[in-house]
Amino acid sequence: MAYEAPSTPLDALRFQFARAEGLNLNDPADVTTIDLSLETGQRRIAQRDQFTWMFGTSSFPTVADTAQYDLRSVNSAAMVDLMAVELMWISQTQWLRPKSRSWLNRQKAASTDSGTPTNYVMVAESTAELWPTPSSVKTIQVAYQKRAGKVAGDDDILVPADFHDALLVESRIHYRLNMLKEPLSVNQWTNSTYTGPHDRRLEALSAAYRIDVSQWRGSSVDPVSKFLELLYPDEM
Repeated sequence: MAYEAPSTPLDALRFQFARAEGLNLNDPADVTTIDLSLETGQRRIAQRDQFTWMFGTSSFPTVADTAQYDLRSVNSAAMVDLMAVELMWISQTQWLRPKSRSWLNRQKAASTDSGTPTNYVMVAESTAELWPTPSSVKTIQVAYQKRAGKVAGDDDILVPADFHDALLVESRIHYRLNMLKEPLSVNQWTNSTYTGPHDRRLEALSAAYRIDVSQWRGSSVDPVSKFLELLYPDEM
C-alpha cells in the first residue's frame, strides 16, 4: 500500500483547536484567534527547525543600469513569500557573494562601474542591491527562506501533513501563553469570590498541568508570571 500523509485540512485544524481550548467556531472572533495562533505556530516551527519546506527558489531578470530590486515584487511577485535570501547565482559558475552595506558604500565611493553582478547586499527587508550595477539583462536565481503568512485556506498551511499534529501543539502553546498574559488586576486575583473568565481559565490550566496556583492567592506574587515561569521557563 502506498504511503499517504495524515493530512489535516485547515477546517479540521480549526475544529481540533477549538475543541481542545473551548472556543466556538461560530464566533468570528474565536476563529480569528485560532488562525492567528496557527500562523504563529508555523513561524515557531520554522524558526526552530529550519525544515526544507520553508525554503523556495525563484528568479528575476535584471534591468540595465538598475541596481536595486524588491524581491517580493519583481517577476510578478513570484517571491511575495520571501523572508530571507539564502543564495543568489547566475549560473553554477557565477555565484553572487553576500556583502555588507559598509562594503557596498566603499565600492560606490571608489567606482561607478557597471557589468555582470558578482555581489549582492540586502539594503532593506526584501530589497537587494547588486554590485556591480547590471549593464545588461541577466537572470538572477534566488534560493530563499519563506515567511509564513496569513492563514485563510488549506494552501496557507506550509507545514507538511506529517507535522500537522506538531503545528497544532505549537499553536496551542502560543494561544495559552497569550491568554495567560492578559491583564489580571490584583483585586480580581486576591478576591476569593472572583470568577471571571481569566481566573477560571487559569484555574483550569493549572489543573491540567498540576500546578497549584491557589497557593499564591492573596499574596503579592503575580500568579500569571509565576505560572508562566514554571510552565515555560525558556519562554520567559
